[in-house]
Amino acid sequence: MMPRSRSYSPVSALPVLAALVLCLFLPPRACAITATLSETSPPASRILTVDPRDPAAIPTLKQAAALVQPGDTLVLASGSGPYRESLYINRSGTAAAPITIEGNGNEITGFDLLSFTQLPDGRHQSVVPVPYPFVLRHAGKKRIREDAATRQFSGGIQYDSATRILILPPDVSSDDWEVSARNHVVRIQDVSHHRYRNIVATGSRNDGFNLHGTGKDLHFENITGSYNLDEGFSAHDDIHSSIAGGYFFENDNGIYNIGRSHTRIHNVDISQNLGIGFGLADGTVEASRLRVWGSGMVQLKLEGSARLSGLGITVYRNPRTTRQWLSYKESAQRLRPLTLDTTKSRNPGIPGLITPDADSPETP
Repeated sequence: MMPRSRSYSPVSALPVLAALVLCLFLPPRACAITATLSETSPPASRILTVDPRDPAAIPTLKQAAALVQPGDTLVLASGSGPYRESLYINRSGTAAAPITIEGNGNEITGFDLLSFTQLPDGRHQSVVPVPYPFVLRHAGKKRIREDAATRQFSGGIQYDSATRILILPPDVSSDDWEVSARNHVVRIQDVSHHRYRNIVATGSRNDGFNLHGTGKDLHFENITGSYNLDEGFSAHDDIHSSIAGGYFFENDNGIYNIGRSHTRIHNVDISQNLGIGFGLADGTVEASRLRVWGSGMVQLKLEGSARLSGLGITVYRNPRTTRQWLSYKESAQRLRPLTLDTTKSRNPGIPGLITPDADSPETP
């Protein structure tokens, strides 16, 4: 028997059958009106549950994405992650029946676990399956950064890009080491009317939340983008989106939007990214309660025709005077850290900008 979460209820067909029967007793014009109303009414919504632990549920994100229709809610069962695959729904919802993805705090990740062999001296080595650069994470919560002076991973980890061999220091366990392996984690391409809630996107070789093409009414609520090789969140091209509640940390850049994109942001924190905290090139962002701190190179960067405005845009001072660790994307060649960089912007003014004399929200 098909699980309830994946089946259409037969009750949803009753209005259509009733309309057809009614047409037998109505004049042609009235029957046409009835048929039109049936065709344009929102489709019956379903709840599609994803849980690889439950035989009655959908086992993978890919399978669920192939089933979802306008009005459906795709639910990732609580505690069912991490999902080591991409989430990509290539179908739009409608204004009356958006597609909703409820993540329940699960992690969708591009990270794969590394496998190690033991050397004669007791150290552990791994042949990294992806080219450099990549994100190296340990125990699910610590990104291993590369020192700018030595160009080596911190903590005594050795890596040779020619052989792709990574060697851990003596007495360091080989358990729970991960490397960014997939180009996409949460991918949005040429779709509209989607809702993404309570999702953690990590380990992408690109952006955690990657938005491309033409799309509108794309709403994100309580999301986290972290440990990604590029941005935690990035909207490109002609994308219209909104974020209500977000945290973006330990990426190359926290948020960096470009093109004709238009994003509304509320209640978002961006911290501890290797390169740029918040960047905007030729797009528009309207923000309320946006906080940026702890960036490796630039806290906030505007360029081209970028427009940033709002209330409570708080950018904390960058205390660094020299580069401490490597970054790999827009700030890779930058020499000197800054707090604000609007030198290439045609709209350098930022209504609503607050610049405290402090390094972070925690400092006085």
